Amino acid sequence: ETEEAEPSVKAKRIRSEEEKEVVVYHPVKLSRNDLYRPPTAEELNQLKEAESLFHCSLLKMQMEELLKEVVLSEHRKQQIDSFIQTVTKLIQTVPKTPKVEVNDMSWLSGAVKVPFLLLPKTTKGKFCMAPPASVDLIGSYALGTCIKPHIRVDMAVTIPAEVLQPKDFLNQRYPRKRALYLAGLAQHLQ
Repeated sequence: ETEEAEPSVKAKRIRSEEEKEVVVYHPVKLSRNDLYRPPTAEELNQLKEAESLFHCSLLKMQMEELLKEVVLSEHRKQQIDSFIQTVTKLIQTVPKTPKVEVNDMSWLSGAVKVPFLLLPKTTKGKFCMAPPASVDLIGSYALGTCIKPHIRVDMAVTIPAEVLQPKDFLNQRYPRKRALYLAGLAQHLQ
């Protein structure tokens, strides 16, 4: 017995807000002298390499031009690195707070929202803020593969052991504490 495959269904793709943004890439502008000058010895070697490696120098040149348009400049990388260092130092200076019940949100300001649905309202356990165990750079920027125009830098913050308790795996205590810790970091960064 063979099963018949269901006919394919065409679905209209709904674009997110980020995809709707129009991104315009501007070509690298060269002066007239740069455009018509004879190639240097290094450029001739690159053309020969491209022919032998890619069997098509046009492809290699197109790739290099594309990379020039999307790769971050050294100046921009330095700006981002200094910002990352500033944020990391600020996160590491989170003050230690006394332990309170997990349900007690009085230590949070009204401007900060907890990114978690706090149901059930009552949960056993204690919570306190403390400096993170580590702050690490992760993702595409750390790997050097971050491209323009939408630059995103990912950071991983490790919750210190003193915030957690052995039975936090019960009744959504860990996700709640993780959300509270994130809200505490947001309040500290304000």
